[in-house]
Amino acid sequence: MNRFNPRSVSQQMERYNLSQEEAETKVAEIIATKAASNPYSIEGQMKRFNITREEAEAKVAELKKKTATGHLISDPQWQMNKFGLTQEEAELKIKKAYELRGKSVSLTKKENPASHFNTVEYWQSKGFSLEEAEHKKAEHIKKMQSVFQEVIRNDPNQYAGRTPLELEYWTNRGYSEEEAKILRKERQRTFTLEKCISKYGEEIGFEVWRTRNTNWSSKMETMYKNGEYTRFCKHNYSNSELNFIKNLLNHYTPIHTYYCALPGNKQFFRHFKDSGITLAYDFVCEKKIIEFNGDYWHCNPFIYGPEYFHKFMKCTAQEKWDADKKKIDLIKDAGYEVLVIWESEYKQSPELIIDKCIKYLTN
Repeated sequence: MNRFNPRSVSQQMERYNLSQEEAETKVAEIIATKAASNPYSIEGQMKRFNITREEAEAKVAELKKKTATGHLISDPQWQMNKFGLTQEEAELKIKKAYELRGKSVSLTKKENPASHFNTVEYWQSKGFSLEEAEHKKAEHIKKMQSVFQEVIRNDPNQYAGRTPLELEYWTNRGYSEEEAKILRKERQRTFTLEKCISKYGEEIGFEVWRTRNTNWSSKMETMYKNGEYTRFCKHNYSNSELNFIKNLLNHYTPIHTYYCALPGNKQFFRHFKDSGITLAYDFVCEKKIIEFNGDYWHCNPFIYGPEYFHKFMKCTAQEKWDADKKKIDLIKDAGYEVLVIWESEYKQSPELIIDKCIKYLTN
């Protein structure tokens, strides 16, 4: 069975029972929509940013100079200089690149599931049982994710702007910030019901769209409401806390995935469904947590009395202690261990406290 091609007039006529004129109109609309999303399309640039053809041609030329993709699909001379090819070899390489463009990993996986390590079929082909294959698949995906997360933690700027959902992705390609905002917004709307219907047909397209949205909602609910939830830390924490975490990581290299309150790292949150609250924790590795409490913000009981009123938090020291205790009790009930470090004890004996934390994490 041939895969449905939405640009084929005959297939559009057959699938949707259209006349030739109606099918030609629909195909023209699909091609125009595709062209409008192509940064190397003159017409697309004119329509998207309301500029003249001359301005659009200049913008496209500038984009091709800035990106290897532009050279890859349009410039034999660049290919010759870059890879030491002859004119004929460079043109052949460009032709093959055109042929391969658009063939997604998902399509390849669909055609040959056993060719991808993140499928059960792949591990079954290696001789594992169904149960073992499912375990190996999950294990391998988790391993790859942890490696990637570690790379980001060590150098958060390395992958900045790597996806079309980030402004840097577009500004790195020569667009202004305002243009980048428009392009990002368009990209965020790419998975629509209309596009699914256009690609797969009305019945199948609606089911594809509904299934993906249902799965996404279910995944987020499972992560957020019933378990652990992480996000990149952007909050400003005290210098004492940042110094403590950096010092800890300088002396201790976690062998498991960890989360911490350093800017650019993923911080650990947990939603407690029964209480209806979400709480953040400072340093989490496996099932062990370290909470760093600032003397002022957590009303250190060796400094403040229970009746002390905190003017910024609008509560007494006792109320803050009760809130902190509840935070710790909730996460302990979820199966975690917690070690609390006070700012003053760390400042008095930093080496001793770091050693204490390492022993706690490794035992």
